[in-house]
Amino acid sequence: LGDFGDGLQPCHGGRVTSNQSVVSCNSTATFRVVDLDLNLNPSVIDTAILRVTSSTETQPELVVVTETGANTSRFEGSIQTIAGAAVPDGKLQTSHGDTLTVTYADTDDGTGTLASSYDTAALDCGGPAVSALGINTITNARGTVSFNTNEPATTVIDWGTTPALGQT
Repeated sequence: LGDFGDGLQPCHGGRVTSNQSVVSCNSTATFRVVDLDLNLNPSVIDTAILRVTSSTETQPELVVVTETGANTSRFEGSIQTIAGAAVPDGKLQTSHGDTLTVTYADTDDGTGTLASSYDTAALDCGGPAVSALGINTITNARGTVSFNTNEPATTVIDWGTTPALGQT
């Protein structure tokens, strides 16, 4: 067993991990693979191939993952996600509620046997729902805006003294 930064795992049994548990339908999904056997040359940065599917695009898109440095046995890669019907175009087509699956085909799990490692992430195309919106404590120097969302979100508030607003 070895620890490549994600806890103990078999050194020769490859493990793939999706870096996000939830991915937006129009963003980038990132992955990592750890496998001592993929480090073919300790003085060269090696590459490997992952298969990535969604519930919408069931035929895999192939993603090249690249070793993070010579002799690290850690590989990283990504694929753009886009909402829409399945097309073999190097992007992963998705729909709200899909499951993204990333699969690594290990040619030798340390015992000479083929093995497969996979991980999943949920696809969220809906965005957050805002509720309990409140505008409080407005003065000439400050305003307080409060609200709740049904999922993690970032916020930008535009404001101004005219309909064009102009301030962020």
